[in-house]
Amino acid sequence: MRRREPHEFGEDLMCPDCGEEARHIPPLNQPPGWARPCHSHRDGSSLCPGWHEEPGTGRSEFGPLRPVVFVPLAKVTTA
Repeated sequence: MRRREPHEFGEDLMCPDCGEEARHIPPLNQPPGWARPCHSHRDGSSLCPGWHEEPGTGRSEFGPLRPVVFVPLAKVTTA
């Protein structure tokens, strides 16, 4: 089986905590001066907060989670 490329299945993003659909637009409810995340819920609110690791640094921090890509099982298996 060949290796799949990133975004080959589409861009169905979702919040890893609540499971709501996410979008690639900064949230509307972020206070000015804070580092704005790149993703938000469909209603414009920040993604749910939680502990996550900063890529490449090995440090954990508390803040809005990063979205995950939803891949339907039928797209990756024939079962």
